[in-house]
Amino acid sequence: MPVYLIAPDGTTYYEPNYDGYGVFAGQDAYALLAQWNCPEKCTGDVEKDRLVGIYLREEDLKYPLKFAELKHLDKEVIADKEQMKRKYNRLGASDECPDQGFFYSDDEEDDDWDEEDDEY
Repeated sequence: MPVYLIAPDGTTYYEPNYDGYGVFAGQDAYALLAQWNCPEKCTGDVEKDRLVGIYLREEDLKYPLKFAELKHLDKEVIADKEQMKRKYNRLGASDECPDQGFFYSDDEEDDDWDEEDDEY
C-alpha cells in the first residue's frame, strides 16, 4: 500500500509498498518520532532512538506520527514543504497500533496478544 509519513516540518517520507515494519523511505518511524519529540534522548543510533520512540506516551507527544495516502495530490504539492507542513497541522494523529504497524491477515492469529487484557 503506498503511503506517506508526514513530518512536522513538512518533510514527506514516501513508501510505495508499505510492508508494516515502520520504515518509510529508509527512515524508521519510531526513531523519527523520538527525534521530533525528545531529541535530547536521541543518540543517532537508529535502534536506540527507535526504542525511545516506541516507549513515548501519547500524552507526551507534541508531534505525533501522521500518515496519509495523498493519492489526490500532485508531486509539486507533495514536494512543497510549506504546504505539507500545513497538511501535517490539519491531520489528526494516526491511530496507535499494538502490532507496531505489522499487518496480520484475517486468518492469521497472534497468540501472544490478548486484546481484552491489553497485555502480552
